Amino acid sequence: MADIDVVISCDAGSGVDPPSASGAGPSTAITGTANAHTSGSASTTIEFDDTPDLSGISADDVLYLGTTSGVRKFTRIVSVDDGADTMVVADSFNIAQGSAVDYAIGGTLGSIDNANTRNIFDNNGSTGDVKQGWTLSFITGTAHDITSTLNFRMPTIVFGDPPFRIISATPGTLVSIEGDRANIGFAAHLNWPVASVMYWQDISIESTGTDGVNGMLAFTAGTHKHIYRRCKIIHSINTGDHFKFTLNATLNRLTFIETYFEERASGSGSPLIIESGTGDMRGDLFAFYGCFFKGQDNAQFQFGREQAIFYKCIFDNLADPMFVDTNDSATNTGNLILLDSTFHDCGKVEMARYSGIGSAYLNNIFNDPKTYAVEGKGPSDYGAVGLAIMDWNTIFNAGSGATLNMTRGGNGTDSDPAFVAEGSQDFAIGPALKAKGFPDSTADIHGTTTASFVDPGAAQREEPAASAPSIIRPVEPPY
Repeated sequence: MADIDVVISCDAGSGVDPPSASGAGPSTAITGTANAHTSGSASTTIEFDDTPDLSGISADDVLYLGTTSGVRKFTRIVSVDDGADTMVVADSFNIAQGSAVDYAIGGTLGSIDNANTRNIFDNNGSTGDVKQGWTLSFITGTAHDITSTLNFRMPTIVFGDPPFRIISATPGTLVSIEGDRANIGFAAHLNWPVASVMYWQDISIESTGTDGVNGMLAFTAGTHKHIYRRCKIIHSINTGDHFKFTLNATLNRLTFIETYFEERASGSGSPLIIESGTGDMRGDLFAFYGCFFKGQDNAQFQFGREQAIFYKCIFDNLADPMFVDTNDSATNTGNLILLDSTFHDCGKVEMARYSGIGSAYLNNIFNDPKTYAVEGKGPSDYGAVGLAIMDWNTIFNAGSGATLNMTRGGNGTDSDPAFVAEGSQDFAIGPALKAKGFPDSTADIHGTTTASFVDPGAAQREEPAASAPSIIRPVEPPY
């Protein structure tokens, strides 16, 4: 059963490290030195020899114990007996009275880079102390500077139980996790070597160093179910191929909602936003809603055997090709679905033969494609033979032509979208494309006062009667 009411607070600027705090409990931590034990037997009852005042402790606060390497350090408090100087916790410990350990209850933790705090995620190379349903709440302000790979090793996953959440304590205000890759020198910025179920909200993840290795975020084994909402993922290194989610696991479900991705480096190579692994990725699903992808003429996606859906997303200045399909097996079919999205100054969508089945590109704007909007990588016209569906798209000023080996359908336009201010990433459309989307009719969705117009691309409109349009955008850079 998940511990759904545990909330641990961290403040990289003013928090303190264990054993001076546990992150959940009284604002001023209750601490003790070499005074917590279980009388030398395995028990969930913790005894305190320094007679602390436990009257302010509540169920679902967190106890930190200075146990030896590899032993759990953080545990949820179930009940307290202040008179007996004991408490019952959710996990069993075996601590002799003569080897009593330091303890802390409450207070605010500091940086998650601290060796003791890292036990929440990774207990010395073994399963971390975190449980499904726990929340790590970051106080806004100072960034959490990661000096080495932060591994997330969760205990046995129960799919259907709540996720482990990492969120900003102030909704809508970002908190940063940063890392200098020159100091990291590992294969990833954040790494998941075992299965995980996580929810991220209002978190900025940035690689800030100068030495490029491999991916920023790596899912190296197990099954992962993650949601990223209103997050920001930034890569700033000027060399190599390392801005990516590296996926070498199966049955992943990664969902991104209103998340902003940016490649700030302008060096050689094509940094990968997402790179699928080399194994059998059938069953993987990546879903992006209202996301923004900003490149330096270089960033791209690499997919193979998984399913990927992009809905109401904006892509600005990505590589050619922008989507690279590596699927070369008839038994491992994947597909790519692009709906209601806007592509500006991007490379082509490159689709391999075996990923064509079930792929769909509908109601998008391809503005200034570097070569083609979509290219089928094979001998057939994918659209004509029914491998993929492409229709109701606007393709303007393509460098080499609208499509290659792909029939674009009988609807859509070649009109200039006339974006309001593409240089500052405002991709609201001009008059030529208004109400030209799919389906091409107005719908009364709010009674008699508001009509919704279905436009192509990501920036949809709602127009109050006899008034100027109010543009609804998926995400505003630089969120």
